[in-house]
Amino acid sequence: MENTVLDRFERQVDALLRNFERLKRDNIALRTKQHVLLNERNAVTTKTDKAIHHIRRLIGRLKAIESTEE
Repeated sequence: MENTVLDRFERQVDALLRNFERLKRDNIALRTKQHVLLNERNAVTTKTDKAIHHIRRLIGRLKAIESTEE
C-alpha cells in the first residue's frame, strides 16, 4: 500500500517536472519571438516615420512650386 502511494506521488512529481521544463522552454521561445517582433515593429515604425517625413517635404516643395506659378 505504502509503495503504491509513493509510486503514484513519484509519477506525479515526474509529470510536474516534465511540465515545468516544457513550460520553461515555451516561455523562452515566446520571449525570443516577442523580441523579434518588437525589433520588426521598431524597424517598420522607423521606415514609416521616414516615409512620412519624405512625403511632407515633397508636399511642401509642391506647394512652393504651385505658389510661384500663381
